[in-house]
Amino acid sequence: MTLREESASTDAAALSTSAAAPRASRAWKWQVEYVGVRCLEALALALPRRMGLALGSALGDVARVLRVRRSTVAANLRYVGIELGDADGVLPELYRNMGKYLVDLLRAPRRPPPYRLHGGELLDTLGERGTIVLMAHFGNFELLASLFGASVKGLHVIVKTMHNPYVERWLRARRLATGVLPLSQQKAASRGLAILRRKGILAALVDQHPGRDGTPVQFLGRQAMTVRAIAGLQVRTQASLLGAFTILGPDDVYDVVLEAPPTTSPADVSAAQSLHNDVIGAWVKKHPTHWFGWFHRRFRPYLDYP
Repeated sequence: MTLREESASTDAAALSTSAAAPRASRAWKWQVEYVGVRCLEALALALPRRMGLALGSALGDVARVLRVRRSTVAANLRYVGIELGDADGVLPELYRNMGKYLVDLLRAPRRPPPYRLHGGELLDTLGERGTIVLMAHFGNFELLASLFGASVKGLHVIVKTMHNPYVERWLRARRLATGVLPLSQQKAASRGLAILRRKGILAALVDQHPGRDGTPVQFLGRQAMTVRAIAGLQVRTQASLLGAFTILGPDDVYDVVLEAPPTTSPADVSAAQSLHNDVIGAWVKKHPTHWFGWFHRRFRPYLDYP
């Protein structure tokens, strides 16, 4: 072997080693995260629910004290004209709610929490034509899909694949156990169209920043990039629209709310996007401490986040 060949071989080996190191590091990190989630799950199941909710509330307080995504939350609130500080209790309640929702999510489906159903008569209309269930990262949205999936057969929910493959497999198994049929975002357009055309039910969370797949539409009184795919499916199939959310009441019982928007046949995609944002925006305005979207950079590129 010549010096040049030996050098090239050494460089190739070094590159291979350096490429493998980040992959190994990520795998180790994913495994630690997964073990942490499963340990929290075991703890949530072992504790009585009241104690579990108290623990979740305390975890929320810790996250707030540690200022977890605090600057993003504050920027979003300020952007939509809500001047909220820690003193008025809104921010503490927001963080505590997220902790409580995490505990109940970990306990389900083995120990589902009590709930009340509002608008249950709307379930009788499902199956007459394709239906889009409009959801958001509002209240206990993951638990909502589980409760809804147990009541409605063939519920397809568009989900975003998590980076951690161990947690992704665990979460997928839990969803399937409750009757929810996960549908990846990559297949949402083609498979979603087929589902709606055969009078199926397609649920989607449409309140996050959509990246390149969105257009600007008013949300909470400000411009926000809004996903087009679900609006496009609604207009193309003339599917009916059903809004759904669940929030934890002061008695620690969930209120599962189903509602039919006033307008269910928008003329075009832009009108459908506006309708979706108006529906979700009404939920957020009424219950601002239950929207997980405050923690996300929802208003990019219009808001310069810290």
